[in-house]
Amino acid sequence: MTSSISNSIVSAFVVSVLFLCACSHDQAWSVTSRELHKLAGTGAIDCGSIRLGTDKTAALNCAQDAADNEKAYTLAYEVPGRDSQLILAVAHTVDDQYFVLKYDSAGWDPNSLKARDQLLGKLLVRSCIAPPSIDANSVSCK
Repeated sequence: MTSSISNSIVSAFVVSVLFLCACSHDQAWSVTSRELHKLAGTGAIDCGSIRLGTDKTAALNCAQDAADNEKAYTLAYEVPGRDSQLILAVAHTVDDQYFVLKYDSAGWDPNSLKARDQLLGKLLVRSCIAPPSIDANSVSCK
């Protein structure tokens, strides 16, 4: 009987931890997506929200095509973090402004922020003065 109760408690604990991890993961995407679409505005081409381990080629090509044709677009993708969840994102607005967004589940050091940065919890938003450099593992303002 004691073993059965112990197994039930362990099972409940494991399910709770998995649920919290899933909620945290989904919250990261929700926060990033909400800000990304707010910045890009209505009518922006959605080039995708690419989860870790998924091929990014089509999404990166979409963003490049939209930028080449001066269209507003959004792109977000997850990259492996050293010890945290990382989501990189780009918003290009209809008035030709670019924003790079970086979500880090470990948070950011406020002392490392630049003048163009805005910190929204664990989401860093940086306005770019030129189109950002985008590849499969990084996004950075020029």
